[in-house]
This record gives sequence, C-alpha cells and structure tokens, in this order.
Amino acid sequence: MNKHILIFLLSLTFLAGCSGMRQIDCESADWATIGYEDGSSGIPTSEIGGYQEACSNQGEIMDLDAYNTGHEEGVRQYCTPENGFELGESGVEYTLDCPADLSVAFLQEYIEGSRFYPYYRNINEREMTIISNRSTMGSLQASIGSTYVQMDSPGITHSQRNAMRLNIESMQSQLRNYELVNERLEAEISEWSSRLQEMKARYGR
Repeated sequence: MNKHILIFLLSLTFLAGCSGMRQIDCESADWATIGYEDGSSGIPTSEIGGYQEACSNQGEIMDLDAYNTGHEEGVRQYCTPENGFELGESGVEYTLDCPADLSVAFLQEYIEGSRFYPYYRNINEREMTIISNRSTMGSLQASIGSTYVQMDSPGITHSQRNAMRLNIESMQSQLRNYELVNERLEAEISEWSSRLQEMKARYGR
C-alpha cells in the first residue's frame, strides 16, 4: 500500500480508537490487559468514566488498580521515540502525558516527524482525489457504453438518438477534463514527493 495513504489511514484509525470506549463484559474483563491496550494506544486514563458507567449498568465494579497497572505498562510502549515520530509524521495529536523518563525523547521525535506531515498531507489529498476521479471516470465510461447500446435499440427515434449522442459527447468531455485534472495532480504529487525527499535528506531521515 502507498505509504502516503497508509499514513492517512493510520491517523483515521487512531482517531477512531479515541472516539469512544469499547464494549466490555465487566464480569469477565481482564482489566490489566484492557489498561495495557488503552495505554499503548494513547488513550488517557481520563477516559475510564465510560468503563465505570458500563460496569455500573451491568451491576459490576471495574478493577481500577489492575487497569491502572496495565495502563502504565502500555504507556511505556506508546511513549517510544519511534512512535512519537510516527504520530508526528501522521499528523496525529496526542493527549497522553508520557512518563518523565520518556517524554523528552518522545516529544523530540514527535516534533521531528511533524516536519514531514504537511508533505504527506498534500500528497495524500491529491492521491485520494485521483482515486475518486478514476472511480467517476469508470462510471462515465460505463454510461457511455450503455448509451451506445441504447442508441442501436429498436424503436429509438431520430430525436432520441440525437439526444443520446449529445449526452455521450458531454460525458466524453467530462472524461477528458478528469484526465487533465489527474495529469495535473500527478505532476503536483511528483513535485511534493521531491520536496519530501529533500527534507528527509536534509534531516537524515
């Protein structure tokens, strides 16, 4: 998969993970594992209210000590320099406070990764537009083909055939416009990619 699109999907995945707490069976929940998974995903402990409410509704009590122990271990996996760089590069904002012995290196790499995010964003936006344009072009080509078939159908009047011909010409014109737009976008992607490589070479990445 193209790295630019992968980075975009990573940011969406991270945001989706932070948008709400998972559904938990509180009676059988392994709270240490849940805490670890949340911590390693960058979910702060301030979000546990959702778990506590869910457990209360189930007539159960959340094991807060086990959760916090697991969360602390998970946070140490989250707050690595490598993850900091990846988050910065992906344009993901982090809301988790890293431990003092990890925060400096994590933040330094996060800032370093953030240098490259605007380049990935500009490349990704154009790649996604090209994908969308190609999908539309495919629909137009299918419509042109089906319209040609209709033109040869029995009972089609001369005026109907003329209207279909005009519709085909309009769709062909739209296809040419999409082709020109995609050519321009591909040239811009090439330019942004060159700039990105120059930046990486400058900072030794």
